[in-house]
Amino acid sequence: MTINSIEGKSVELINMYNTINKILLLWLLLVLVYPIYAVQSKTVYKCKYYEMYGKECISCGLTRGFSACFKGNFSKAQSLNSLTTFLFFTVIGQIIFRFIIAFKKTNKALIYIDIAITLTVVFTTIILIT
Repeated sequence: MTINSIEGKSVELINMYNTINKILLLWLLLVLVYPIYAVQSKTVYKCKYYEMYGKECISCGLTRGFSACFKGNFSKAQSLNSLTTFLFFTVIGQIIFRFIIAFKKTNKALIYIDIAITLTVVFTTIILIT
């Protein structure tokens, strides 16, 4: 394998990473916009898990909680779902970070930082759920 082929693969992987980053950025923006739209238009969907089993799932209350966070009512958001404020600020932080990545030249160090942050958030969420 020559140096040029290694560099070509590296550039290809960074381009793939940038594409995935932009898709995640769009998805995160939708995660923030949906609660505003759903609560204002009163089209919040009922939880299928709750309808089937009569118990709230781990995501029950997140839409209303995010809406409360937007209004600055973090205590109400926390009462709707204990994960709401953590997830709200995580999504905000991820959006800011992904905007920075989207408009900056991506290097391997930035990718490693992103992977570390994402894994930390995932494991923290898992710990908070259990």
